[in-house]
Amino acid sequence: MRAAFQGSDLVYHLAAIISIDGDQGGLVPDTNIRGARNVAESALACGVRRLVHTSSIHAFDQEPLDRPVSWFGSGALNAMPG
Repeated sequence: MRAAFQGSDLVYHLAAIISIDGDQGGLVPDTNIRGARNVAESALACGVRRLVHTSSIHAFDQEPLDRPVSWFGSGALNAMPG
C-alpha cells in the first residue's frame, strides 16, 4: 500500500465489506476496521497531506447520532477516530 501512496498528496479510502447479517468469519472487521487503520497509517508514513475516508450510512442511526444502526454499523463506528 505504501508504494501506491508514495508521492501522493491526497488519498480517498472507499473500501469496505457490507454485511447486515453478521461477521462472515472475521472478514468485516479485518477489512473495515483494520483496513481503515492500515490506510491511515500508510498515508501518514508516506506524508500524504489529506486522507478522505467514507463510511456506510449504517455507521449511525438517525437519533441519537452516536448509536450504530446494526452489527455492521458497529464495525464502521469502531473504525472512526475519537
